[in-house]
Amino acid sequence: MSSRITFKSRLLAMVLFLVSIFVTFPLLAKLGIGLHGWQPVFVIVGVMTSYYFAIWPYVVRLEPWTEYQYWLPKARIAGYAIYLLIPILAIVLLLYLAAKFQFGM
Repeated sequence: MSSRITFKSRLLAMVLFLVSIFVTFPLLAKLGIGLHGWQPVFVIVGVMTSYYFAIWPYVVRLEPWTEYQYWLPKARIAGYAIYLLIPILAIVLLLYLAAKFQFGM
């Protein structure tokens, strides 16, 4: 039997993960522990690892898979516009804005 993660459990897991990341540094500062150089990266990796192995299995709820319904438009032109033209135009717009404002350099 296959299982899936529900939306509510994923939302709760995301909130717990973000709270655990953002609470760690003020807690360390309050305890008087100073972090220098690469130490904050190791703290974040440690929090992520402990979250993944300790918190995640208790937060997610697994339910049986339900069949996924795809939405397909009735008209072929609408389908091409929604699934082909709009994504291509969005990519072109992002590339244009990146070139104009010189992002990534």
